[in-house]
Amino acid sequence: MKEAELKTNKDVILTAKDLSKTFSNASQQQHVLKNLNLDIYRGDFTVIMGNSGSGKSTLLYALSGMDRPSLGTITYRGGEQPEEISKYSNDRLAKFRRNHCGFVFQQNYLNDSMSALDNVMVSGLLLTKDRKALAGRAKELLLKVGIGEQDWNKFPAQLSGGMQQRVAIARALAMDTDILLMDEPFGAIDAKNRTILQELLLKLWEGDGKAAKKTVLFVTHDIDEAILLSDRIVMMSASPGRVYKEIIVPFSRPRNRAELVQTAEYSAFRNRLLSLFYGDIGDKIGGDEVVL
Repeated sequence: MKEAELKTNKDVILTAKDLSKTFSNASQQQHVLKNLNLDIYRGDFTVIMGNSGSGKSTLLYALSGMDRPSLGTITYRGGEQPEEISKYSNDRLAKFRRNHCGFVFQQNYLNDSMSALDNVMVSGLLLTKDRKALAGRAKELLLKVGIGEQDWNKFPAQLSGGMQQRVAIARALAMDTDILLMDEPFGAIDAKNRTILQELLLKLWEGDGKAAKKTVLFVTHDIDEAILLSDRIVMMSASPGRVYKEIIVPFSRPRNRAELVQTAEYSAFRNRLLSLFYGDIGDKIGGDEVVL
């Protein structure tokens, strides 16, 4: 199936149009994003990749309403009518994030003075004051991410880095939003736990087939992680940040990592991504191509 056919068969949930973001200091302006256009599809797992300085995190924050663009628009299309959230007041943006956006960052930002259970429960307080229901939901989510009852009352300092990030994922899921934004969530985790968390995330996202999949926006530098997780990879170039290339991942789901990486198709696709990932470096230094 052609890329265009894949795109047109899917509903758009977020649109960035002519998006620019500029930061200013006393001596100069830094154009982090410039005239960026991007559609995000409902229920898709979209990975955003690019070299440092390409504006990946800035784009993520703009799409979620955590930061405002300098120019351009962000439109949410998940409701009955399109909503241009880039025009919202601060209070309305906060409500939008609360209702629609869950976040997982590289730094987990758990509250050190609260137990794992309470860290998950506290995000749900934005939705309901029923502590019994909140506790039940938090326990259910902690079990889903592999945190057993024996660890529910432990503080973050008593948990490993991988367990802390599991709690952070459960906290994001407790909001029950339709969009999940993840900014290099496994970047600070060791290789073994990163693999485990990738598989866990896929299992949670794919679910049991009864509920609608969340729309996931996932920032990473890891090409293998991008291939395993995503439906589509958005490659960004830097200075200023723009969409360099959009690539549909051609492998069916569910994906078996051990089997997939041994195929010639995987090697060819991975090499193509490497060429794209490093291709704009050749442009910037005046070369015709990058040989890997």
